[in-house]
Amino acid sequence: MGSTAGALSVEQGSANYAIPIIVPPGISGMKPELSIYYNSNSGNGLLGIGFKLGGSSAIYRCDKTIATDGMKGGVGYDDNDRYCLDGQRLIAIRGQEGKSGSEYRTEIDTFSRVKFTGNYWTVDTKSGQTFEYGNTGDSKIEVQGKSVVKLWVVNKITDASGNAIDYVYSEDHVNGEYTLSRINYSNNSVRFNYEDREDKAIAYQAGAKYSQTKRLKTITTYAENNLARSYNLEYQYSGTIPKRTQLVSLQEQIGDKYLPKMKFSWKRFGYVEPTRWHRYNTWKPPAVISSKMRIIDVTGDGLPDILQCASSSVTDCKSWINTGAGWRRNDAYKPKTIINGKGVRILDVNGNGLVDYLQCDAAGRCKAWINTGSGWQRNDSWKPPAVIAYMSGSKSVDNGVRIVDVTGDGLPDFLQCDTAGACKAWINTGSGWQRNDNWKPPVVIAYMSGTNNIDNGVRIVDVTGDGLPDFLQCELSSGSVTDCKSWINTGTGWKRDDAYKPQTAIAGNYSGVIRDYGVRILDVNGDGLVDYLQCDTAGACKAWINTGSGWQRNDSWKPPVVISHWNGSKSIDKGVRIVDVTGEGLPDFLKCDTAGQCKAWINTGSGWKLNDNWKPPIAISHWNDSGNFDTGVRIVDVSGDGLPDFLKCDTTGDCRSWTNVTSKPLLKSIITGTGTTTWLDYKPLTDPSVYTKGTNGAYPNIDIQNARLVVSSVETRTNLFNWKDATYYKYGDAKVNLKGRGSLGFGWIEARDDYLDNVELTHALKLTRTQYRQDYPYTGQVSSIEEYLDNGDGTKQLLNRQLNQYKQRISHSGKVHSVDLYTNRNDVYGFTSGDLIKSTAIMNSNIDEYGNIGRLSVAHYKPTVTGAGATSNNLASATTVMYPTTNPMSVNFTTETINTYDNDSAKWHLGRLKTAEVTHGAINTPSITRTSSFTYNSDGLLKSETIAPNTNKSLTTTYEYDSFGNKTKSTITGSGIVSRSTTVEYSTDGKFPVKTTNALGHSETKTFDTKTGNVLTLTGPNGLTTTWEYDALGRQAKETRADGTTTTTNYEWWKTDANQSDAGIVYKVTTTTSGSSPKITYFDAFNRKTKEQHTGFDGRKIISDIHYDDLGRVKQASLPYFEDEQ
Repeated sequence: MGSTAGALSVEQGSANYAIPIIVPPGISGMKPELSIYYNSNSGNGLLGIGFKLGGSSAIYRCDKTIATDGMKGGVGYDDNDRYCLDGQRLIAIRGQEGKSGSEYRTEIDTFSRVKFTGNYWTVDTKSGQTFEYGNTGDSKIEVQGKSVVKLWVVNKITDASGNAIDYVYSEDHVNGEYTLSRINYSNNSVRFNYEDREDKAIAYQAGAKYSQTKRLKTITTYAENNLARSYNLEYQYSGTIPKRTQLVSLQEQIGDKYLPKMKFSWKRFGYVEPTRWHRYNTWKPPAVISSKMRIIDVTGDGLPDILQCASSSVTDCKSWINTGAGWRRNDAYKPKTIINGKGVRILDVNGNGLVDYLQCDAAGRCKAWINTGSGWQRNDSWKPPAVIAYMSGSKSVDNGVRIVDVTGDGLPDFLQCDTAGACKAWINTGSGWQRNDNWKPPVVIAYMSGTNNIDNGVRIVDVTGDGLPDFLQCELSSGSVTDCKSWINTGTGWKRDDAYKPQTAIAGNYSGVIRDYGVRILDVNGDGLVDYLQCDTAGACKAWINTGSGWQRNDSWKPPVVISHWNGSKSIDKGVRIVDVTGEGLPDFLKCDTAGQCKAWINTGSGWKLNDNWKPPIAISHWNDSGNFDTGVRIVDVSGDGLPDFLKCDTTGDCRSWTNVTSKPLLKSIITGTGTTTWLDYKPLTDPSVYTKGTNGAYPNIDIQNARLVVSSVETRTNLFNWKDATYYKYGDAKVNLKGRGSLGFGWIEARDDYLDNVELTHALKLTRTQYRQDYPYTGQVSSIEEYLDNGDGTKQLLNRQLNQYKQRISHSGKVHSVDLYTNRNDVYGFTSGDLIKSTAIMNSNIDEYGNIGRLSVAHYKPTVTGAGATSNNLASATTVMYPTTNPMSVNFTTETINTYDNDSAKWHLGRLKTAEVTHGAINTPSITRTSSFTYNSDGLLKSETIAPNTNKSLTTTYEYDSFGNKTKSTITGSGIVSRSTTVEYSTDGKFPVKTTNALGHSETKTFDTKTGNVLTLTGPNGLTTTWEYDALGRQAKETRADGTTTTTNYEWWKTDANQSDAGIVYKVTTTTSGSSPKITYFDAFNRKTKEQHTGFDGRKIISDIHYDDLGRVKQASLPYFEDEQ
C-alpha cells in the first residue's frame, strides 16, 4: 500500500532508522543513492537531533593520532594536518602529505586509489567509479575568512563510460556554512530546500568559524524538469529552554497524492514537571561530606563511590560502594592514608580504566596502590616521584605538582614546579615514571609567600583543541597584573604562544591571601574548544570565545552571575557551579548561597537564559565574614544516567539526595503509514540489566562502563488487537583505545526476540549472541554468531553457530591494512535432539593485493554418529577447518573455485575475473570441473565470456556497448553452431531499452515513464500493443491488451470491524480482469497477504486465509472455502 518505506536496525547499541529517497532512473544505473537516516548517538544537525541526510561524501582535515602517526596533533589548517575520507583515515603512500601529486590509500584498505592534484581530489574505486572532490568552486569549502580549504565535498561521480552525477552546493563563506542544494544526473535532478531555524549554532576550529542556521525543509526529485516526488519534513522544538530541532513527521508527495505521514515522537518533548530535581533518599550520603571525603568511581562501573577518612587515624577510614540503588559499605576500597592535606591523588595511572591511589607528603612518604578491581594492592613502581602536598601547621600546602597527560597517550604524567623554581617532569611509561624535562613546566605552578600557599594563576588546559594540555598563567599581585602568558603543547614540549594568554588575572596574591578572580575556562558553545569566562565582585562580567587560534570577546556568553566574591580580605564562594544539568552537552549555571538565592541559567546554545526548573534544591555554599564553610553539598551523577544529581550531608546529620529526572532527547517511537508503531527504549551502560563490563582490558585497550545510553528494547505494535513483537538487547565488554582509535565497540551483543499475542501470552523465541573482534585492524568484525531457542526459564538450546576467522595483509610500510575473511563455518543442531546434524565450512585463500579471492573452498559435512558425541568440538581445529577427518563428521560434498583476475593498476580496473575453474566433488563420485574465461574492453566492461574454453565444446558470448555503457549487442558463437545475436536499442538519452531484436530478427518496442521507469507500452513482433496505466504512486492500475481486454487494480485502506477474522488487515488490493470476477487480496501492516477472496459461479464468496507464526513464517494456510460454510 502507499506508505513511506523505512528500516530500523540496532548497531553497536545505537538505534538506526533509514528512509530511502526514491529518485528517477538514470543512465546505466547511475543515480544518487540518498536517504534520511537517524542515529541515536548523533547530535543536532541539518535535520535536527539524530537525523542526517545520507548520500554525500567529503574529504576533510583530521587529527594526528599516536596509533597511526606516533604522536597526537590537532587540525591547524597547515602542513601538519592529516586527511580523512568519510571517517576513514587516508595514508599517504606517495608524495608529501597534502601536496600536489600525493597518493593515498584508506588505512583499512578499501582498494580505492586516492590522489590529490594540489587543487582537488580524485578517488578511483574498485567498482570502476571515479569520485571528484573540490573540483568546482562551490565544492571547495574554505575556512571562513581565509582562502585555505577546510574540506572538499564530492562534486562529481563518473562511471567507466562517462555517465556522471553532479553535486551542487551553496556556501555562505561569511558565516562558515554550506549546504547541498542540487544533484544533477541524466537530465534529472534532486533539489534541496532549507529554512531558517531558531536553534542556531556557532562553533570554531583553528580560527575558522562554523555556523548552522538552516535546516532541511523539502527534498524534491525531477525527471527532465517534471516534478516526480517530494519529501516534506516537519519539525518541532524540544521544550522552550534549550530549544533543539526535532523531526516529527515526514510526508511523501507524488504528483497531487500524499502518502500518510511517517511520524516520530521523542522522549524529551512535552515534559511538564515543575522541577527537574526529585527528592529521593536512595542515594542520601552515608557520612558527612567534607574535604575528608572523596566521591569517585573506584570499581569502574560508571557509578561514583565514597571514600572517607573522618579523623586523623587510618583506622577510621571507610568506603561505600554505589550499587546503582544506593550505598553499601565495603572497606576493600577504604583509603590507605589520611586524605585531607596528605598529598593523596586518586587517578588511573596504569591505563586499565580503574583509578589508583597515590600519596606523597612532606616527609617523603611516597607510596602507590594499584586498583585490582576488588581493592588496593601496594605497588611502588607507581609511587609519586615528588612530594604532592603537605601540611604546614593547619594549612595544606600545594607543592606545585600537577598530574596530567601531556603526551596524549592516555596515561597521566607528573609535572612539578614550586617556589624554588625546580621544575621537573616525569613521563608515564606504562610501568612507572621516567624523568623527561622536555616536558618540565615552563612556569612556577604554585609558591609560598611566608607561611601562605599562593596560586600563581596557572591553569593547565587544552586551549587549541588538539587533545593536548597547554599552559596559561596570569597572576595579580598586590593590585598589579604580572605578564600574562601562554605556552602551547607541541606534542614534544612547550612553545610560548601568547595568542592564548589569559584575558584577565586568573588569581591574585593579596598579602599572602589567594584571591579568586572568578575566571572559569570551559567549553560553553559545544564546539570542543574551551572558552574564557570571568565575573567577580565588581560585577564586570565578560566572556571570550575560543576561535581555535585565540580568544574573541563575545559577551553573549558573559556569566549571568558573580562567580567569586572578594570581601576585602578573602575570596567568597557564592554558591555558583557550572555544570550540564539538561544533558544537552552544554554547561549551565546554577547558584544557591547562604541567602537562599537559588537560580538556574540554562545554556541555549547562544547564551544563558533564566529557567528555575533547574534551580538548586539546596544551598550550595555558606559564608560570612569569617570565610567559607563547606555545607556538605556535592553535584555528581550518582544514578549513572549521565545527569548530575545533588547530595548533601553536613555536620548536623542533615543527609539528603535529589535526582535529576530530565529525559535526554532521544527518538521514542516511529509510526508508519500502515499504522505500525515501533517503540524504542534506552538504558545507560551503568545498568547491569543491559550491560556487563569486561575484565580482560589492558592499556591501551581498556574496558569501559559509563552512562552512554544504548537501545535496551525495540517493540513493534500494530493498531489492531494488541499484537506486539519485541527484541530485547544486552551488551558486554565495551572497550576504548587510548592511543587515538577511540571506541572498539562491544565484545558481544545479545538480542532476544519475544512475541506477545492478542491474548497477552508472551512467547520466548530466538536468542542471538554475536561476538565481535576488538583488536586492530579487525575491530568490529564478527567472530561468531550463535542462535538459541530461549526457553524462557533460564535455559536455552543451541540451534546454529557461525564461526569466522580473519587474516590481515599489511602494505605501504606497515600503515595500510587489508582484512580478509579466511574461514567461515556454520553448524546446525537438531531442534529437539540438540545434536549437530550438519556443518558447512568455507575457506578463502590465495587472496591478491587487491582483495580478490584466488581460491574458494566449500565443504559440506554430515555426522557419522548421533547422540551426545555429535558436537561441534569434534570438528577439526582452525588450521584444518576445511577438511576435518576426526569422527563423527565426514565430508559429504565439496566445491572448490580457482579464480584468476585482471588487475590493471594504471586504469584502476581491479578484480575483473579472468578465469574461473569450479570443481564439484562428492562421496564415491568422480569430481566434475567446469571452466570459464572472460575478457574486458578498454573501459573495463565485460567484452566476452567463454564456457569450457580450449575445448571442442566451448561457447563464447561477446558484448558490444553504446557510448553510455549500455549493452547493445550480445553474440553467441561456438563449435558446430550458427552464431546468433540479440540487439538492444536505447532511447537517445541512453536511459531506456526501447527496442530489442532477437536472432531471428523479431523485434519488440517499449515506451517508458521517465519519472519511475515503468513500462507504458509494449509492441511485440506481431504489431500488437499492450499498454499500462499507473496511479500517482507508480503502481500498476490498468493493463489493456491488444484484444481490448483489461485488468484493473485498485488499492484501498481497510477499515476493520469487530469481526475477529479480519484482525490485522490494513489494506486490500482488488484486481478485476475482463470476463472474470474481482479478486480481493488483503494485507496486514507488514505487507503480508492474509486473505484472498473471489466470487464463485453461484455468486457466493470463496475465501482462503493465511496465518503467520511469531517469526513471520506461514503457520497455517486454508483451502478455499465458501464464506457461509467456514
